[in-house]
Amino acid sequence: MTPGEADLEAIADLVNRAFMVHRLMRGDRTDAAGLLEEAGPQGQFIVVEEDGVLIGTAMVRPVDASDVHGDYAPPPTALYYGLAGVEPSIMQQGIGQLLLREAERVAQERGHTHLALNTLYEFDLVPYYARQGFLAKHDETFEAGHWGLPEQHRCCHMEKPL
Repeated sequence: MTPGEADLEAIADLVNRAFMVHRLMRGDRTDAAGLLEEAGPQGQFIVVEEDGVLIGTAMVRPVDASDVHGDYAPPPTALYYGLAGVEPSIMQQGIGQLLLREAERVAQERGHTHLALNTLYEFDLVPYYARQGFLAKHDETFEAGHWGLPEQHRCCHMEKPL
């Protein structure tokens, strides 16, 4: 669904709750305005609901200049996948895989050749995404304070050919 169709407050609330399970997170990850900014003009939100309650969400958008990091750039035909979050009480029950499958469907429908994402090693999600077919392509290390995080952290940029 487009940002205009989405309940951005509910999506931001879920993303924030989901990110808080990671020990490095302090405070909120995003808000409605941040979702709009990260989605950009071509972004779309994927939502999973159960009995009318939001239980999973992710954002997809075409890659752009903000996805270039040093000498790494995702394929220009990639669809970026981010802001993924699952209700913490039901994590590890397949909702994340459902979100990824829908992102792949959207990407293929739009003619994209890859999904691209980034995640922190400290979130322990690199192995998860590797099991889903993503390949680690570039690493970056950031000092404490970057993204408001309290300690040094490493970001892994990953791609999945479709």
